[in-house]
Amino acid sequence: MNFQPYAISQSQLAGTFVPEQILRGRVMEILPDRNVLLQLGANQVIAKIDAVNPPLKAGKDYLFQIKQLSQPVTAQVLHRRPGDRNQIPSGESMVQSTLETFRVKDDAVNRQLVQSFFDMGEPLTREMLVASRALIGEDLLLLQISSLSAG
Repeated sequence: MNFQPYAISQSQLAGTFVPEQILRGRVMEILPDRNVLLQLGANQVIAKIDAVNPPLKAGKDYLFQIKQLSQPVTAQVLHRRPGDRNQIPSGESMVQSTLETFRVKDDAVNRQLVQSFFDMGEPLTREMLVASRALIGEDLLLLQISSLSAG
């Protein structure tokens, strides 16, 4: 039997994104007209990006925020700051940029949550981060209560 690989169309993949979502992606190829081929987790997608200076480099990871679910998807590069102009962003600066973009507290728990989403290749919204933080807060409170009861 001859099996053809299953290809995800741009329209199917666009349905998995939500505006304002932040993702870490690898630039696979620079295309004409500010389009790039991105590796987002296990999927590849063509995205139109805002002009960035200096230009993106193929094979490097960047932080993207989904702006529109058009064809192609429109994304903004988030990590670019005056101090980062000649550097590929570090994981730490990507996490800090995400926290600033979402306007949430920059603390150890939020940093770890954002890094966990990026490490798993999962997209992240502000609502997901806030909900995850709330769940962790409840678990920590229950853990503290149970340890007090046991003592």
